[in-house]
Amino acid sequence: MKTFILSLSFVLVAFGINAQSMSVSTNVSSIEAEGCYGEYFQIFSERGAKAIPNGNHDVVISIIYNGESQCYFGKAKIENGKLIPPVQIQKEDLSYAPVSSLYRNLDQEWLSKQNPETMYDVVDGMSKTFYSEDQQAGRVFFYTFINDKPKSNRKAPSASTLIKN
Repeated sequence: MKTFILSLSFVLVAFGINAQSMSVSTNVSSIEAEGCYGEYFQIFSERGAKAIPNGNHDVVISIIYNGESQCYFGKAKIENGKLIPPVQIQKEDLSYAPVSSLYRNLDQEWLSKQNPETMYDVVDGMSKTFYSEDQQAGRVFFYTFINDKPKSNRKAPSASTLIKN
């Protein structure tokens, strides 16, 4: 009986530790927002992305305002691993316009705290989060470069099933 209780205690403690680590890992975004942003951020954080070559690329642009996010298609240019402004947002008629048409200016206080050498870096297929004067936040996701979903390992059957002689 003591062995059973000890085993049960171990399982419950292990489950509790696992549950805690799962709850921490699901809240990977420092921005709390309803909508598409959290899902994109989590998938990119988990999988990462291939290095993005120089050129213009299709992207998803996530705009966060008042705790809600909206995601749009767009285009962005990369040179030497850095985002080159302006990012273009796609309109309903499939034309493009600078994403800056959605907000006034970048927040000057936020901008003053940025390192000009790393501000436009793209890491794991994501730009840094940018903040505007009108309290909007935005991030660019290079969705065509995300790493493939990990594949499960193929399980072997029992030895008696697999080995016939």
